[in-house]
Amino acid sequence: KFVRTNTTLCPGWCVSVLYIDDGDGPSHSLVEIANSLRSDVDSLDGVVITSMTTDPLKLDGIHKLIMSVKPPRLRCILMTAAEYPDRLDDIVGAGYVDIVDVHISELMTPDQMKSLDIIRKLNYDFFVTVDMMPGVIGVDQIRDIAEQSRGCLKFVMRPFDPQKNRDPTRIGIKPYRKMELESLMSAVKGIVRNPVMIV
Repeated sequence: KFVRTNTTLCPGWCVSVLYIDDGDGPSHSLVEIANSLRSDVDSLDGVVITSMTTDPLKLDGIHKLIMSVKPPRLRCILMTAAEYPDRLDDIVGAGYVDIVDVHISELMTPDQMKSLDIIRKLNYDFFVTVDMMPGVIGVDQIRDIAEQSRGCLKFVMRPFDPQKNRDPTRIGIKPYRKMELESLMSAVKGIVRNPVMIV
């Protein structure tokens, strides 16, 4: 199924997000989505391709899907965990997307590091978005992730929000306090450009 919604990806970026998911529920046709994106192209900074249930890189036909909905003048941002570097290499190398947003949910994996190396080697623009999970991502961990993310256009730190949590193993986890978030932000300054905290 395909669902489109407009949102703010990070400060200063108004985007349209196209969710690609398996299962039932409300859905739009790709023709409807493509037409609506073309009509809104002047008011958007880009279109994001992502999924709530799987990594878009795992989907067969993702190349064709991107080309069928992306208006010529609108930047396409692929939001991915980047755990499939060979597939990412195919999509980025062929120019199907303009920006890759690498989503780090815990510690950075070797495949994610390889994907970032591929993106940099191809001289592609990329963001890094990190889920700030208490007990997993601390000052040392966020500094290491920032070191691996050098060259990113934006480094987005997204604090854990218990009200939005869907993982039963994370019930009861308390979010970082303001002072803790400030320490985490300070840890990456000077390592990456444009670090932002979405609260």
